[in-house]
Amino acid sequence: MQDFSSGAPIYQQLLDKFLIAIVQGKWEAGGKIPSVRQLALHFGVNPNTVQKSLQELETTGLARSERTTGRFVTDDPGKIEALRKQLALRETRKFTETMVALGLSPPETSRLIEENWPEAKVRTSVEKVDPAQRRSAADKAGDQAEAENKEGEHE
Repeated sequence: MQDFSSGAPIYQQLLDKFLIAIVQGKWEAGGKIPSVRQLALHFGVNPNTVQKSLQELETTGLARSERTTGRFVTDDPGKIEALRKQLALRETRKFTETMVALGLSPPETSRLIEENWPEAKVRTSVEKVDPAQRRSAADKAGDQAEAENKEGEHE
């Protein structure tokens, strides 16, 4: 069950989740998309809502239906790359608006990004690791951070 409390229509929130799944490779290019029933159960929503989201996905050309075998993600890497850039631009605009509202200048914002980029990189790499290996990857990241902190204390 998912939390759909953003105020946007649920079908749009689902569509966003589907788009991210495509960009992240969780739904592989050319791969089969889970059935409407599976997705409705997974997200705890009405199948008609899932159907609407998937129809929107098809309208964008990022998915196609095959009458007897189901829906598939596009196998066009150009469309997936364009989607990745579109999503990145959308998130960048939201972030920029928030930083402006907080009164941060571009240099201050850049500094915050640079200071926190390694943390985001570690989180992302840990999330992509096989679940059986996730703990050891997280431990390694923690060990590295701890070692860096100790080096800083000795200086």
